[in-house]
Amino acid sequence: MKEILNIVPLFYYFFIGFGVYIILVKSVKAKSSKFKKMTLYTLCFIDFITFAIYKYIHFTEGVDIANLLPLHLCSIGIVLIPMALYFSNDHIMDFNFYIVVPGALAAILIPSSENVAALLSIKTITFFIFHAINAMLPLLIEQFGFYESNPSIKKGIKLSVQSIILIYSMHVFNIVLGRFTNTEVNYFYTIAKYAVPTNAAFRYLYSLIPYNVLYIIPLGTLVLWGNMLIQSIKKRKRSLKVKHLK
Repeated sequence: MKEILNIVPLFYYFFIGFGVYIILVKSVKAKSSKFKKMTLYTLCFIDFITFAIYKYIHFTEGVDIANLLPLHLCSIGIVLIPMALYFSNDHIMDFNFYIVVPGALAAILIPSSENVAALLSIKTITFFIFHAINAMLPLLIEQFGFYESNPSIKKGIKLSVQSIILIYSMHVFNIVLGRFTNTEVNYFYTIAKYAVPTNAAFRYLYSLIPYNVLYIIPLGTLVLWGNMLIQSIKKRKRSLKVKHLK
């Protein structure tokens, strides 16, 4: 178990989050649409509050303001998820469902060392809560009937292109802001020399592809298309079940 905790320090938290997700699905799914939306918006509010506390803790630790901007994937998700829910926008929800969800889960399973502290510290707890809610919300939105994931090759290609453009745009932003502020700015972990020392997964990926930006793209692509494949299998099983019932 000690070896597992060294690799996945939030191992126990992960299963707590999974348990909370199951409870929410079982207890809320049969409720009215109004109640389900109220539950989702409440989670969005908790998500924002815990994120703000987490960032404030970093600020008190002396982290430069250039590194506290809400520009990491999960920070962006805090805005995009309620926006997609409020406007019923499937295009934004696709991004949340296929990219933000696995990104948030990856952050929980393989967090960078600067993002967490002692297991029961406020810093670690708030880090876990806002990432866990980011992972839960798009899944709950689908479970509650406000969105259909509808996996397809066309959608996968579109999301892949969007992701690559976003990553490279953020890399340029990192370089420009870093030079302007004379700090180590690394949103989306595109600059390997800043990311590798704090994360074993990044260290391994960089050993395979020793280039900035490029080293994280294969993982992102694998996660995106893996999620797309899982949803396709689930959709096919549901379709076969409906045919069987008929």
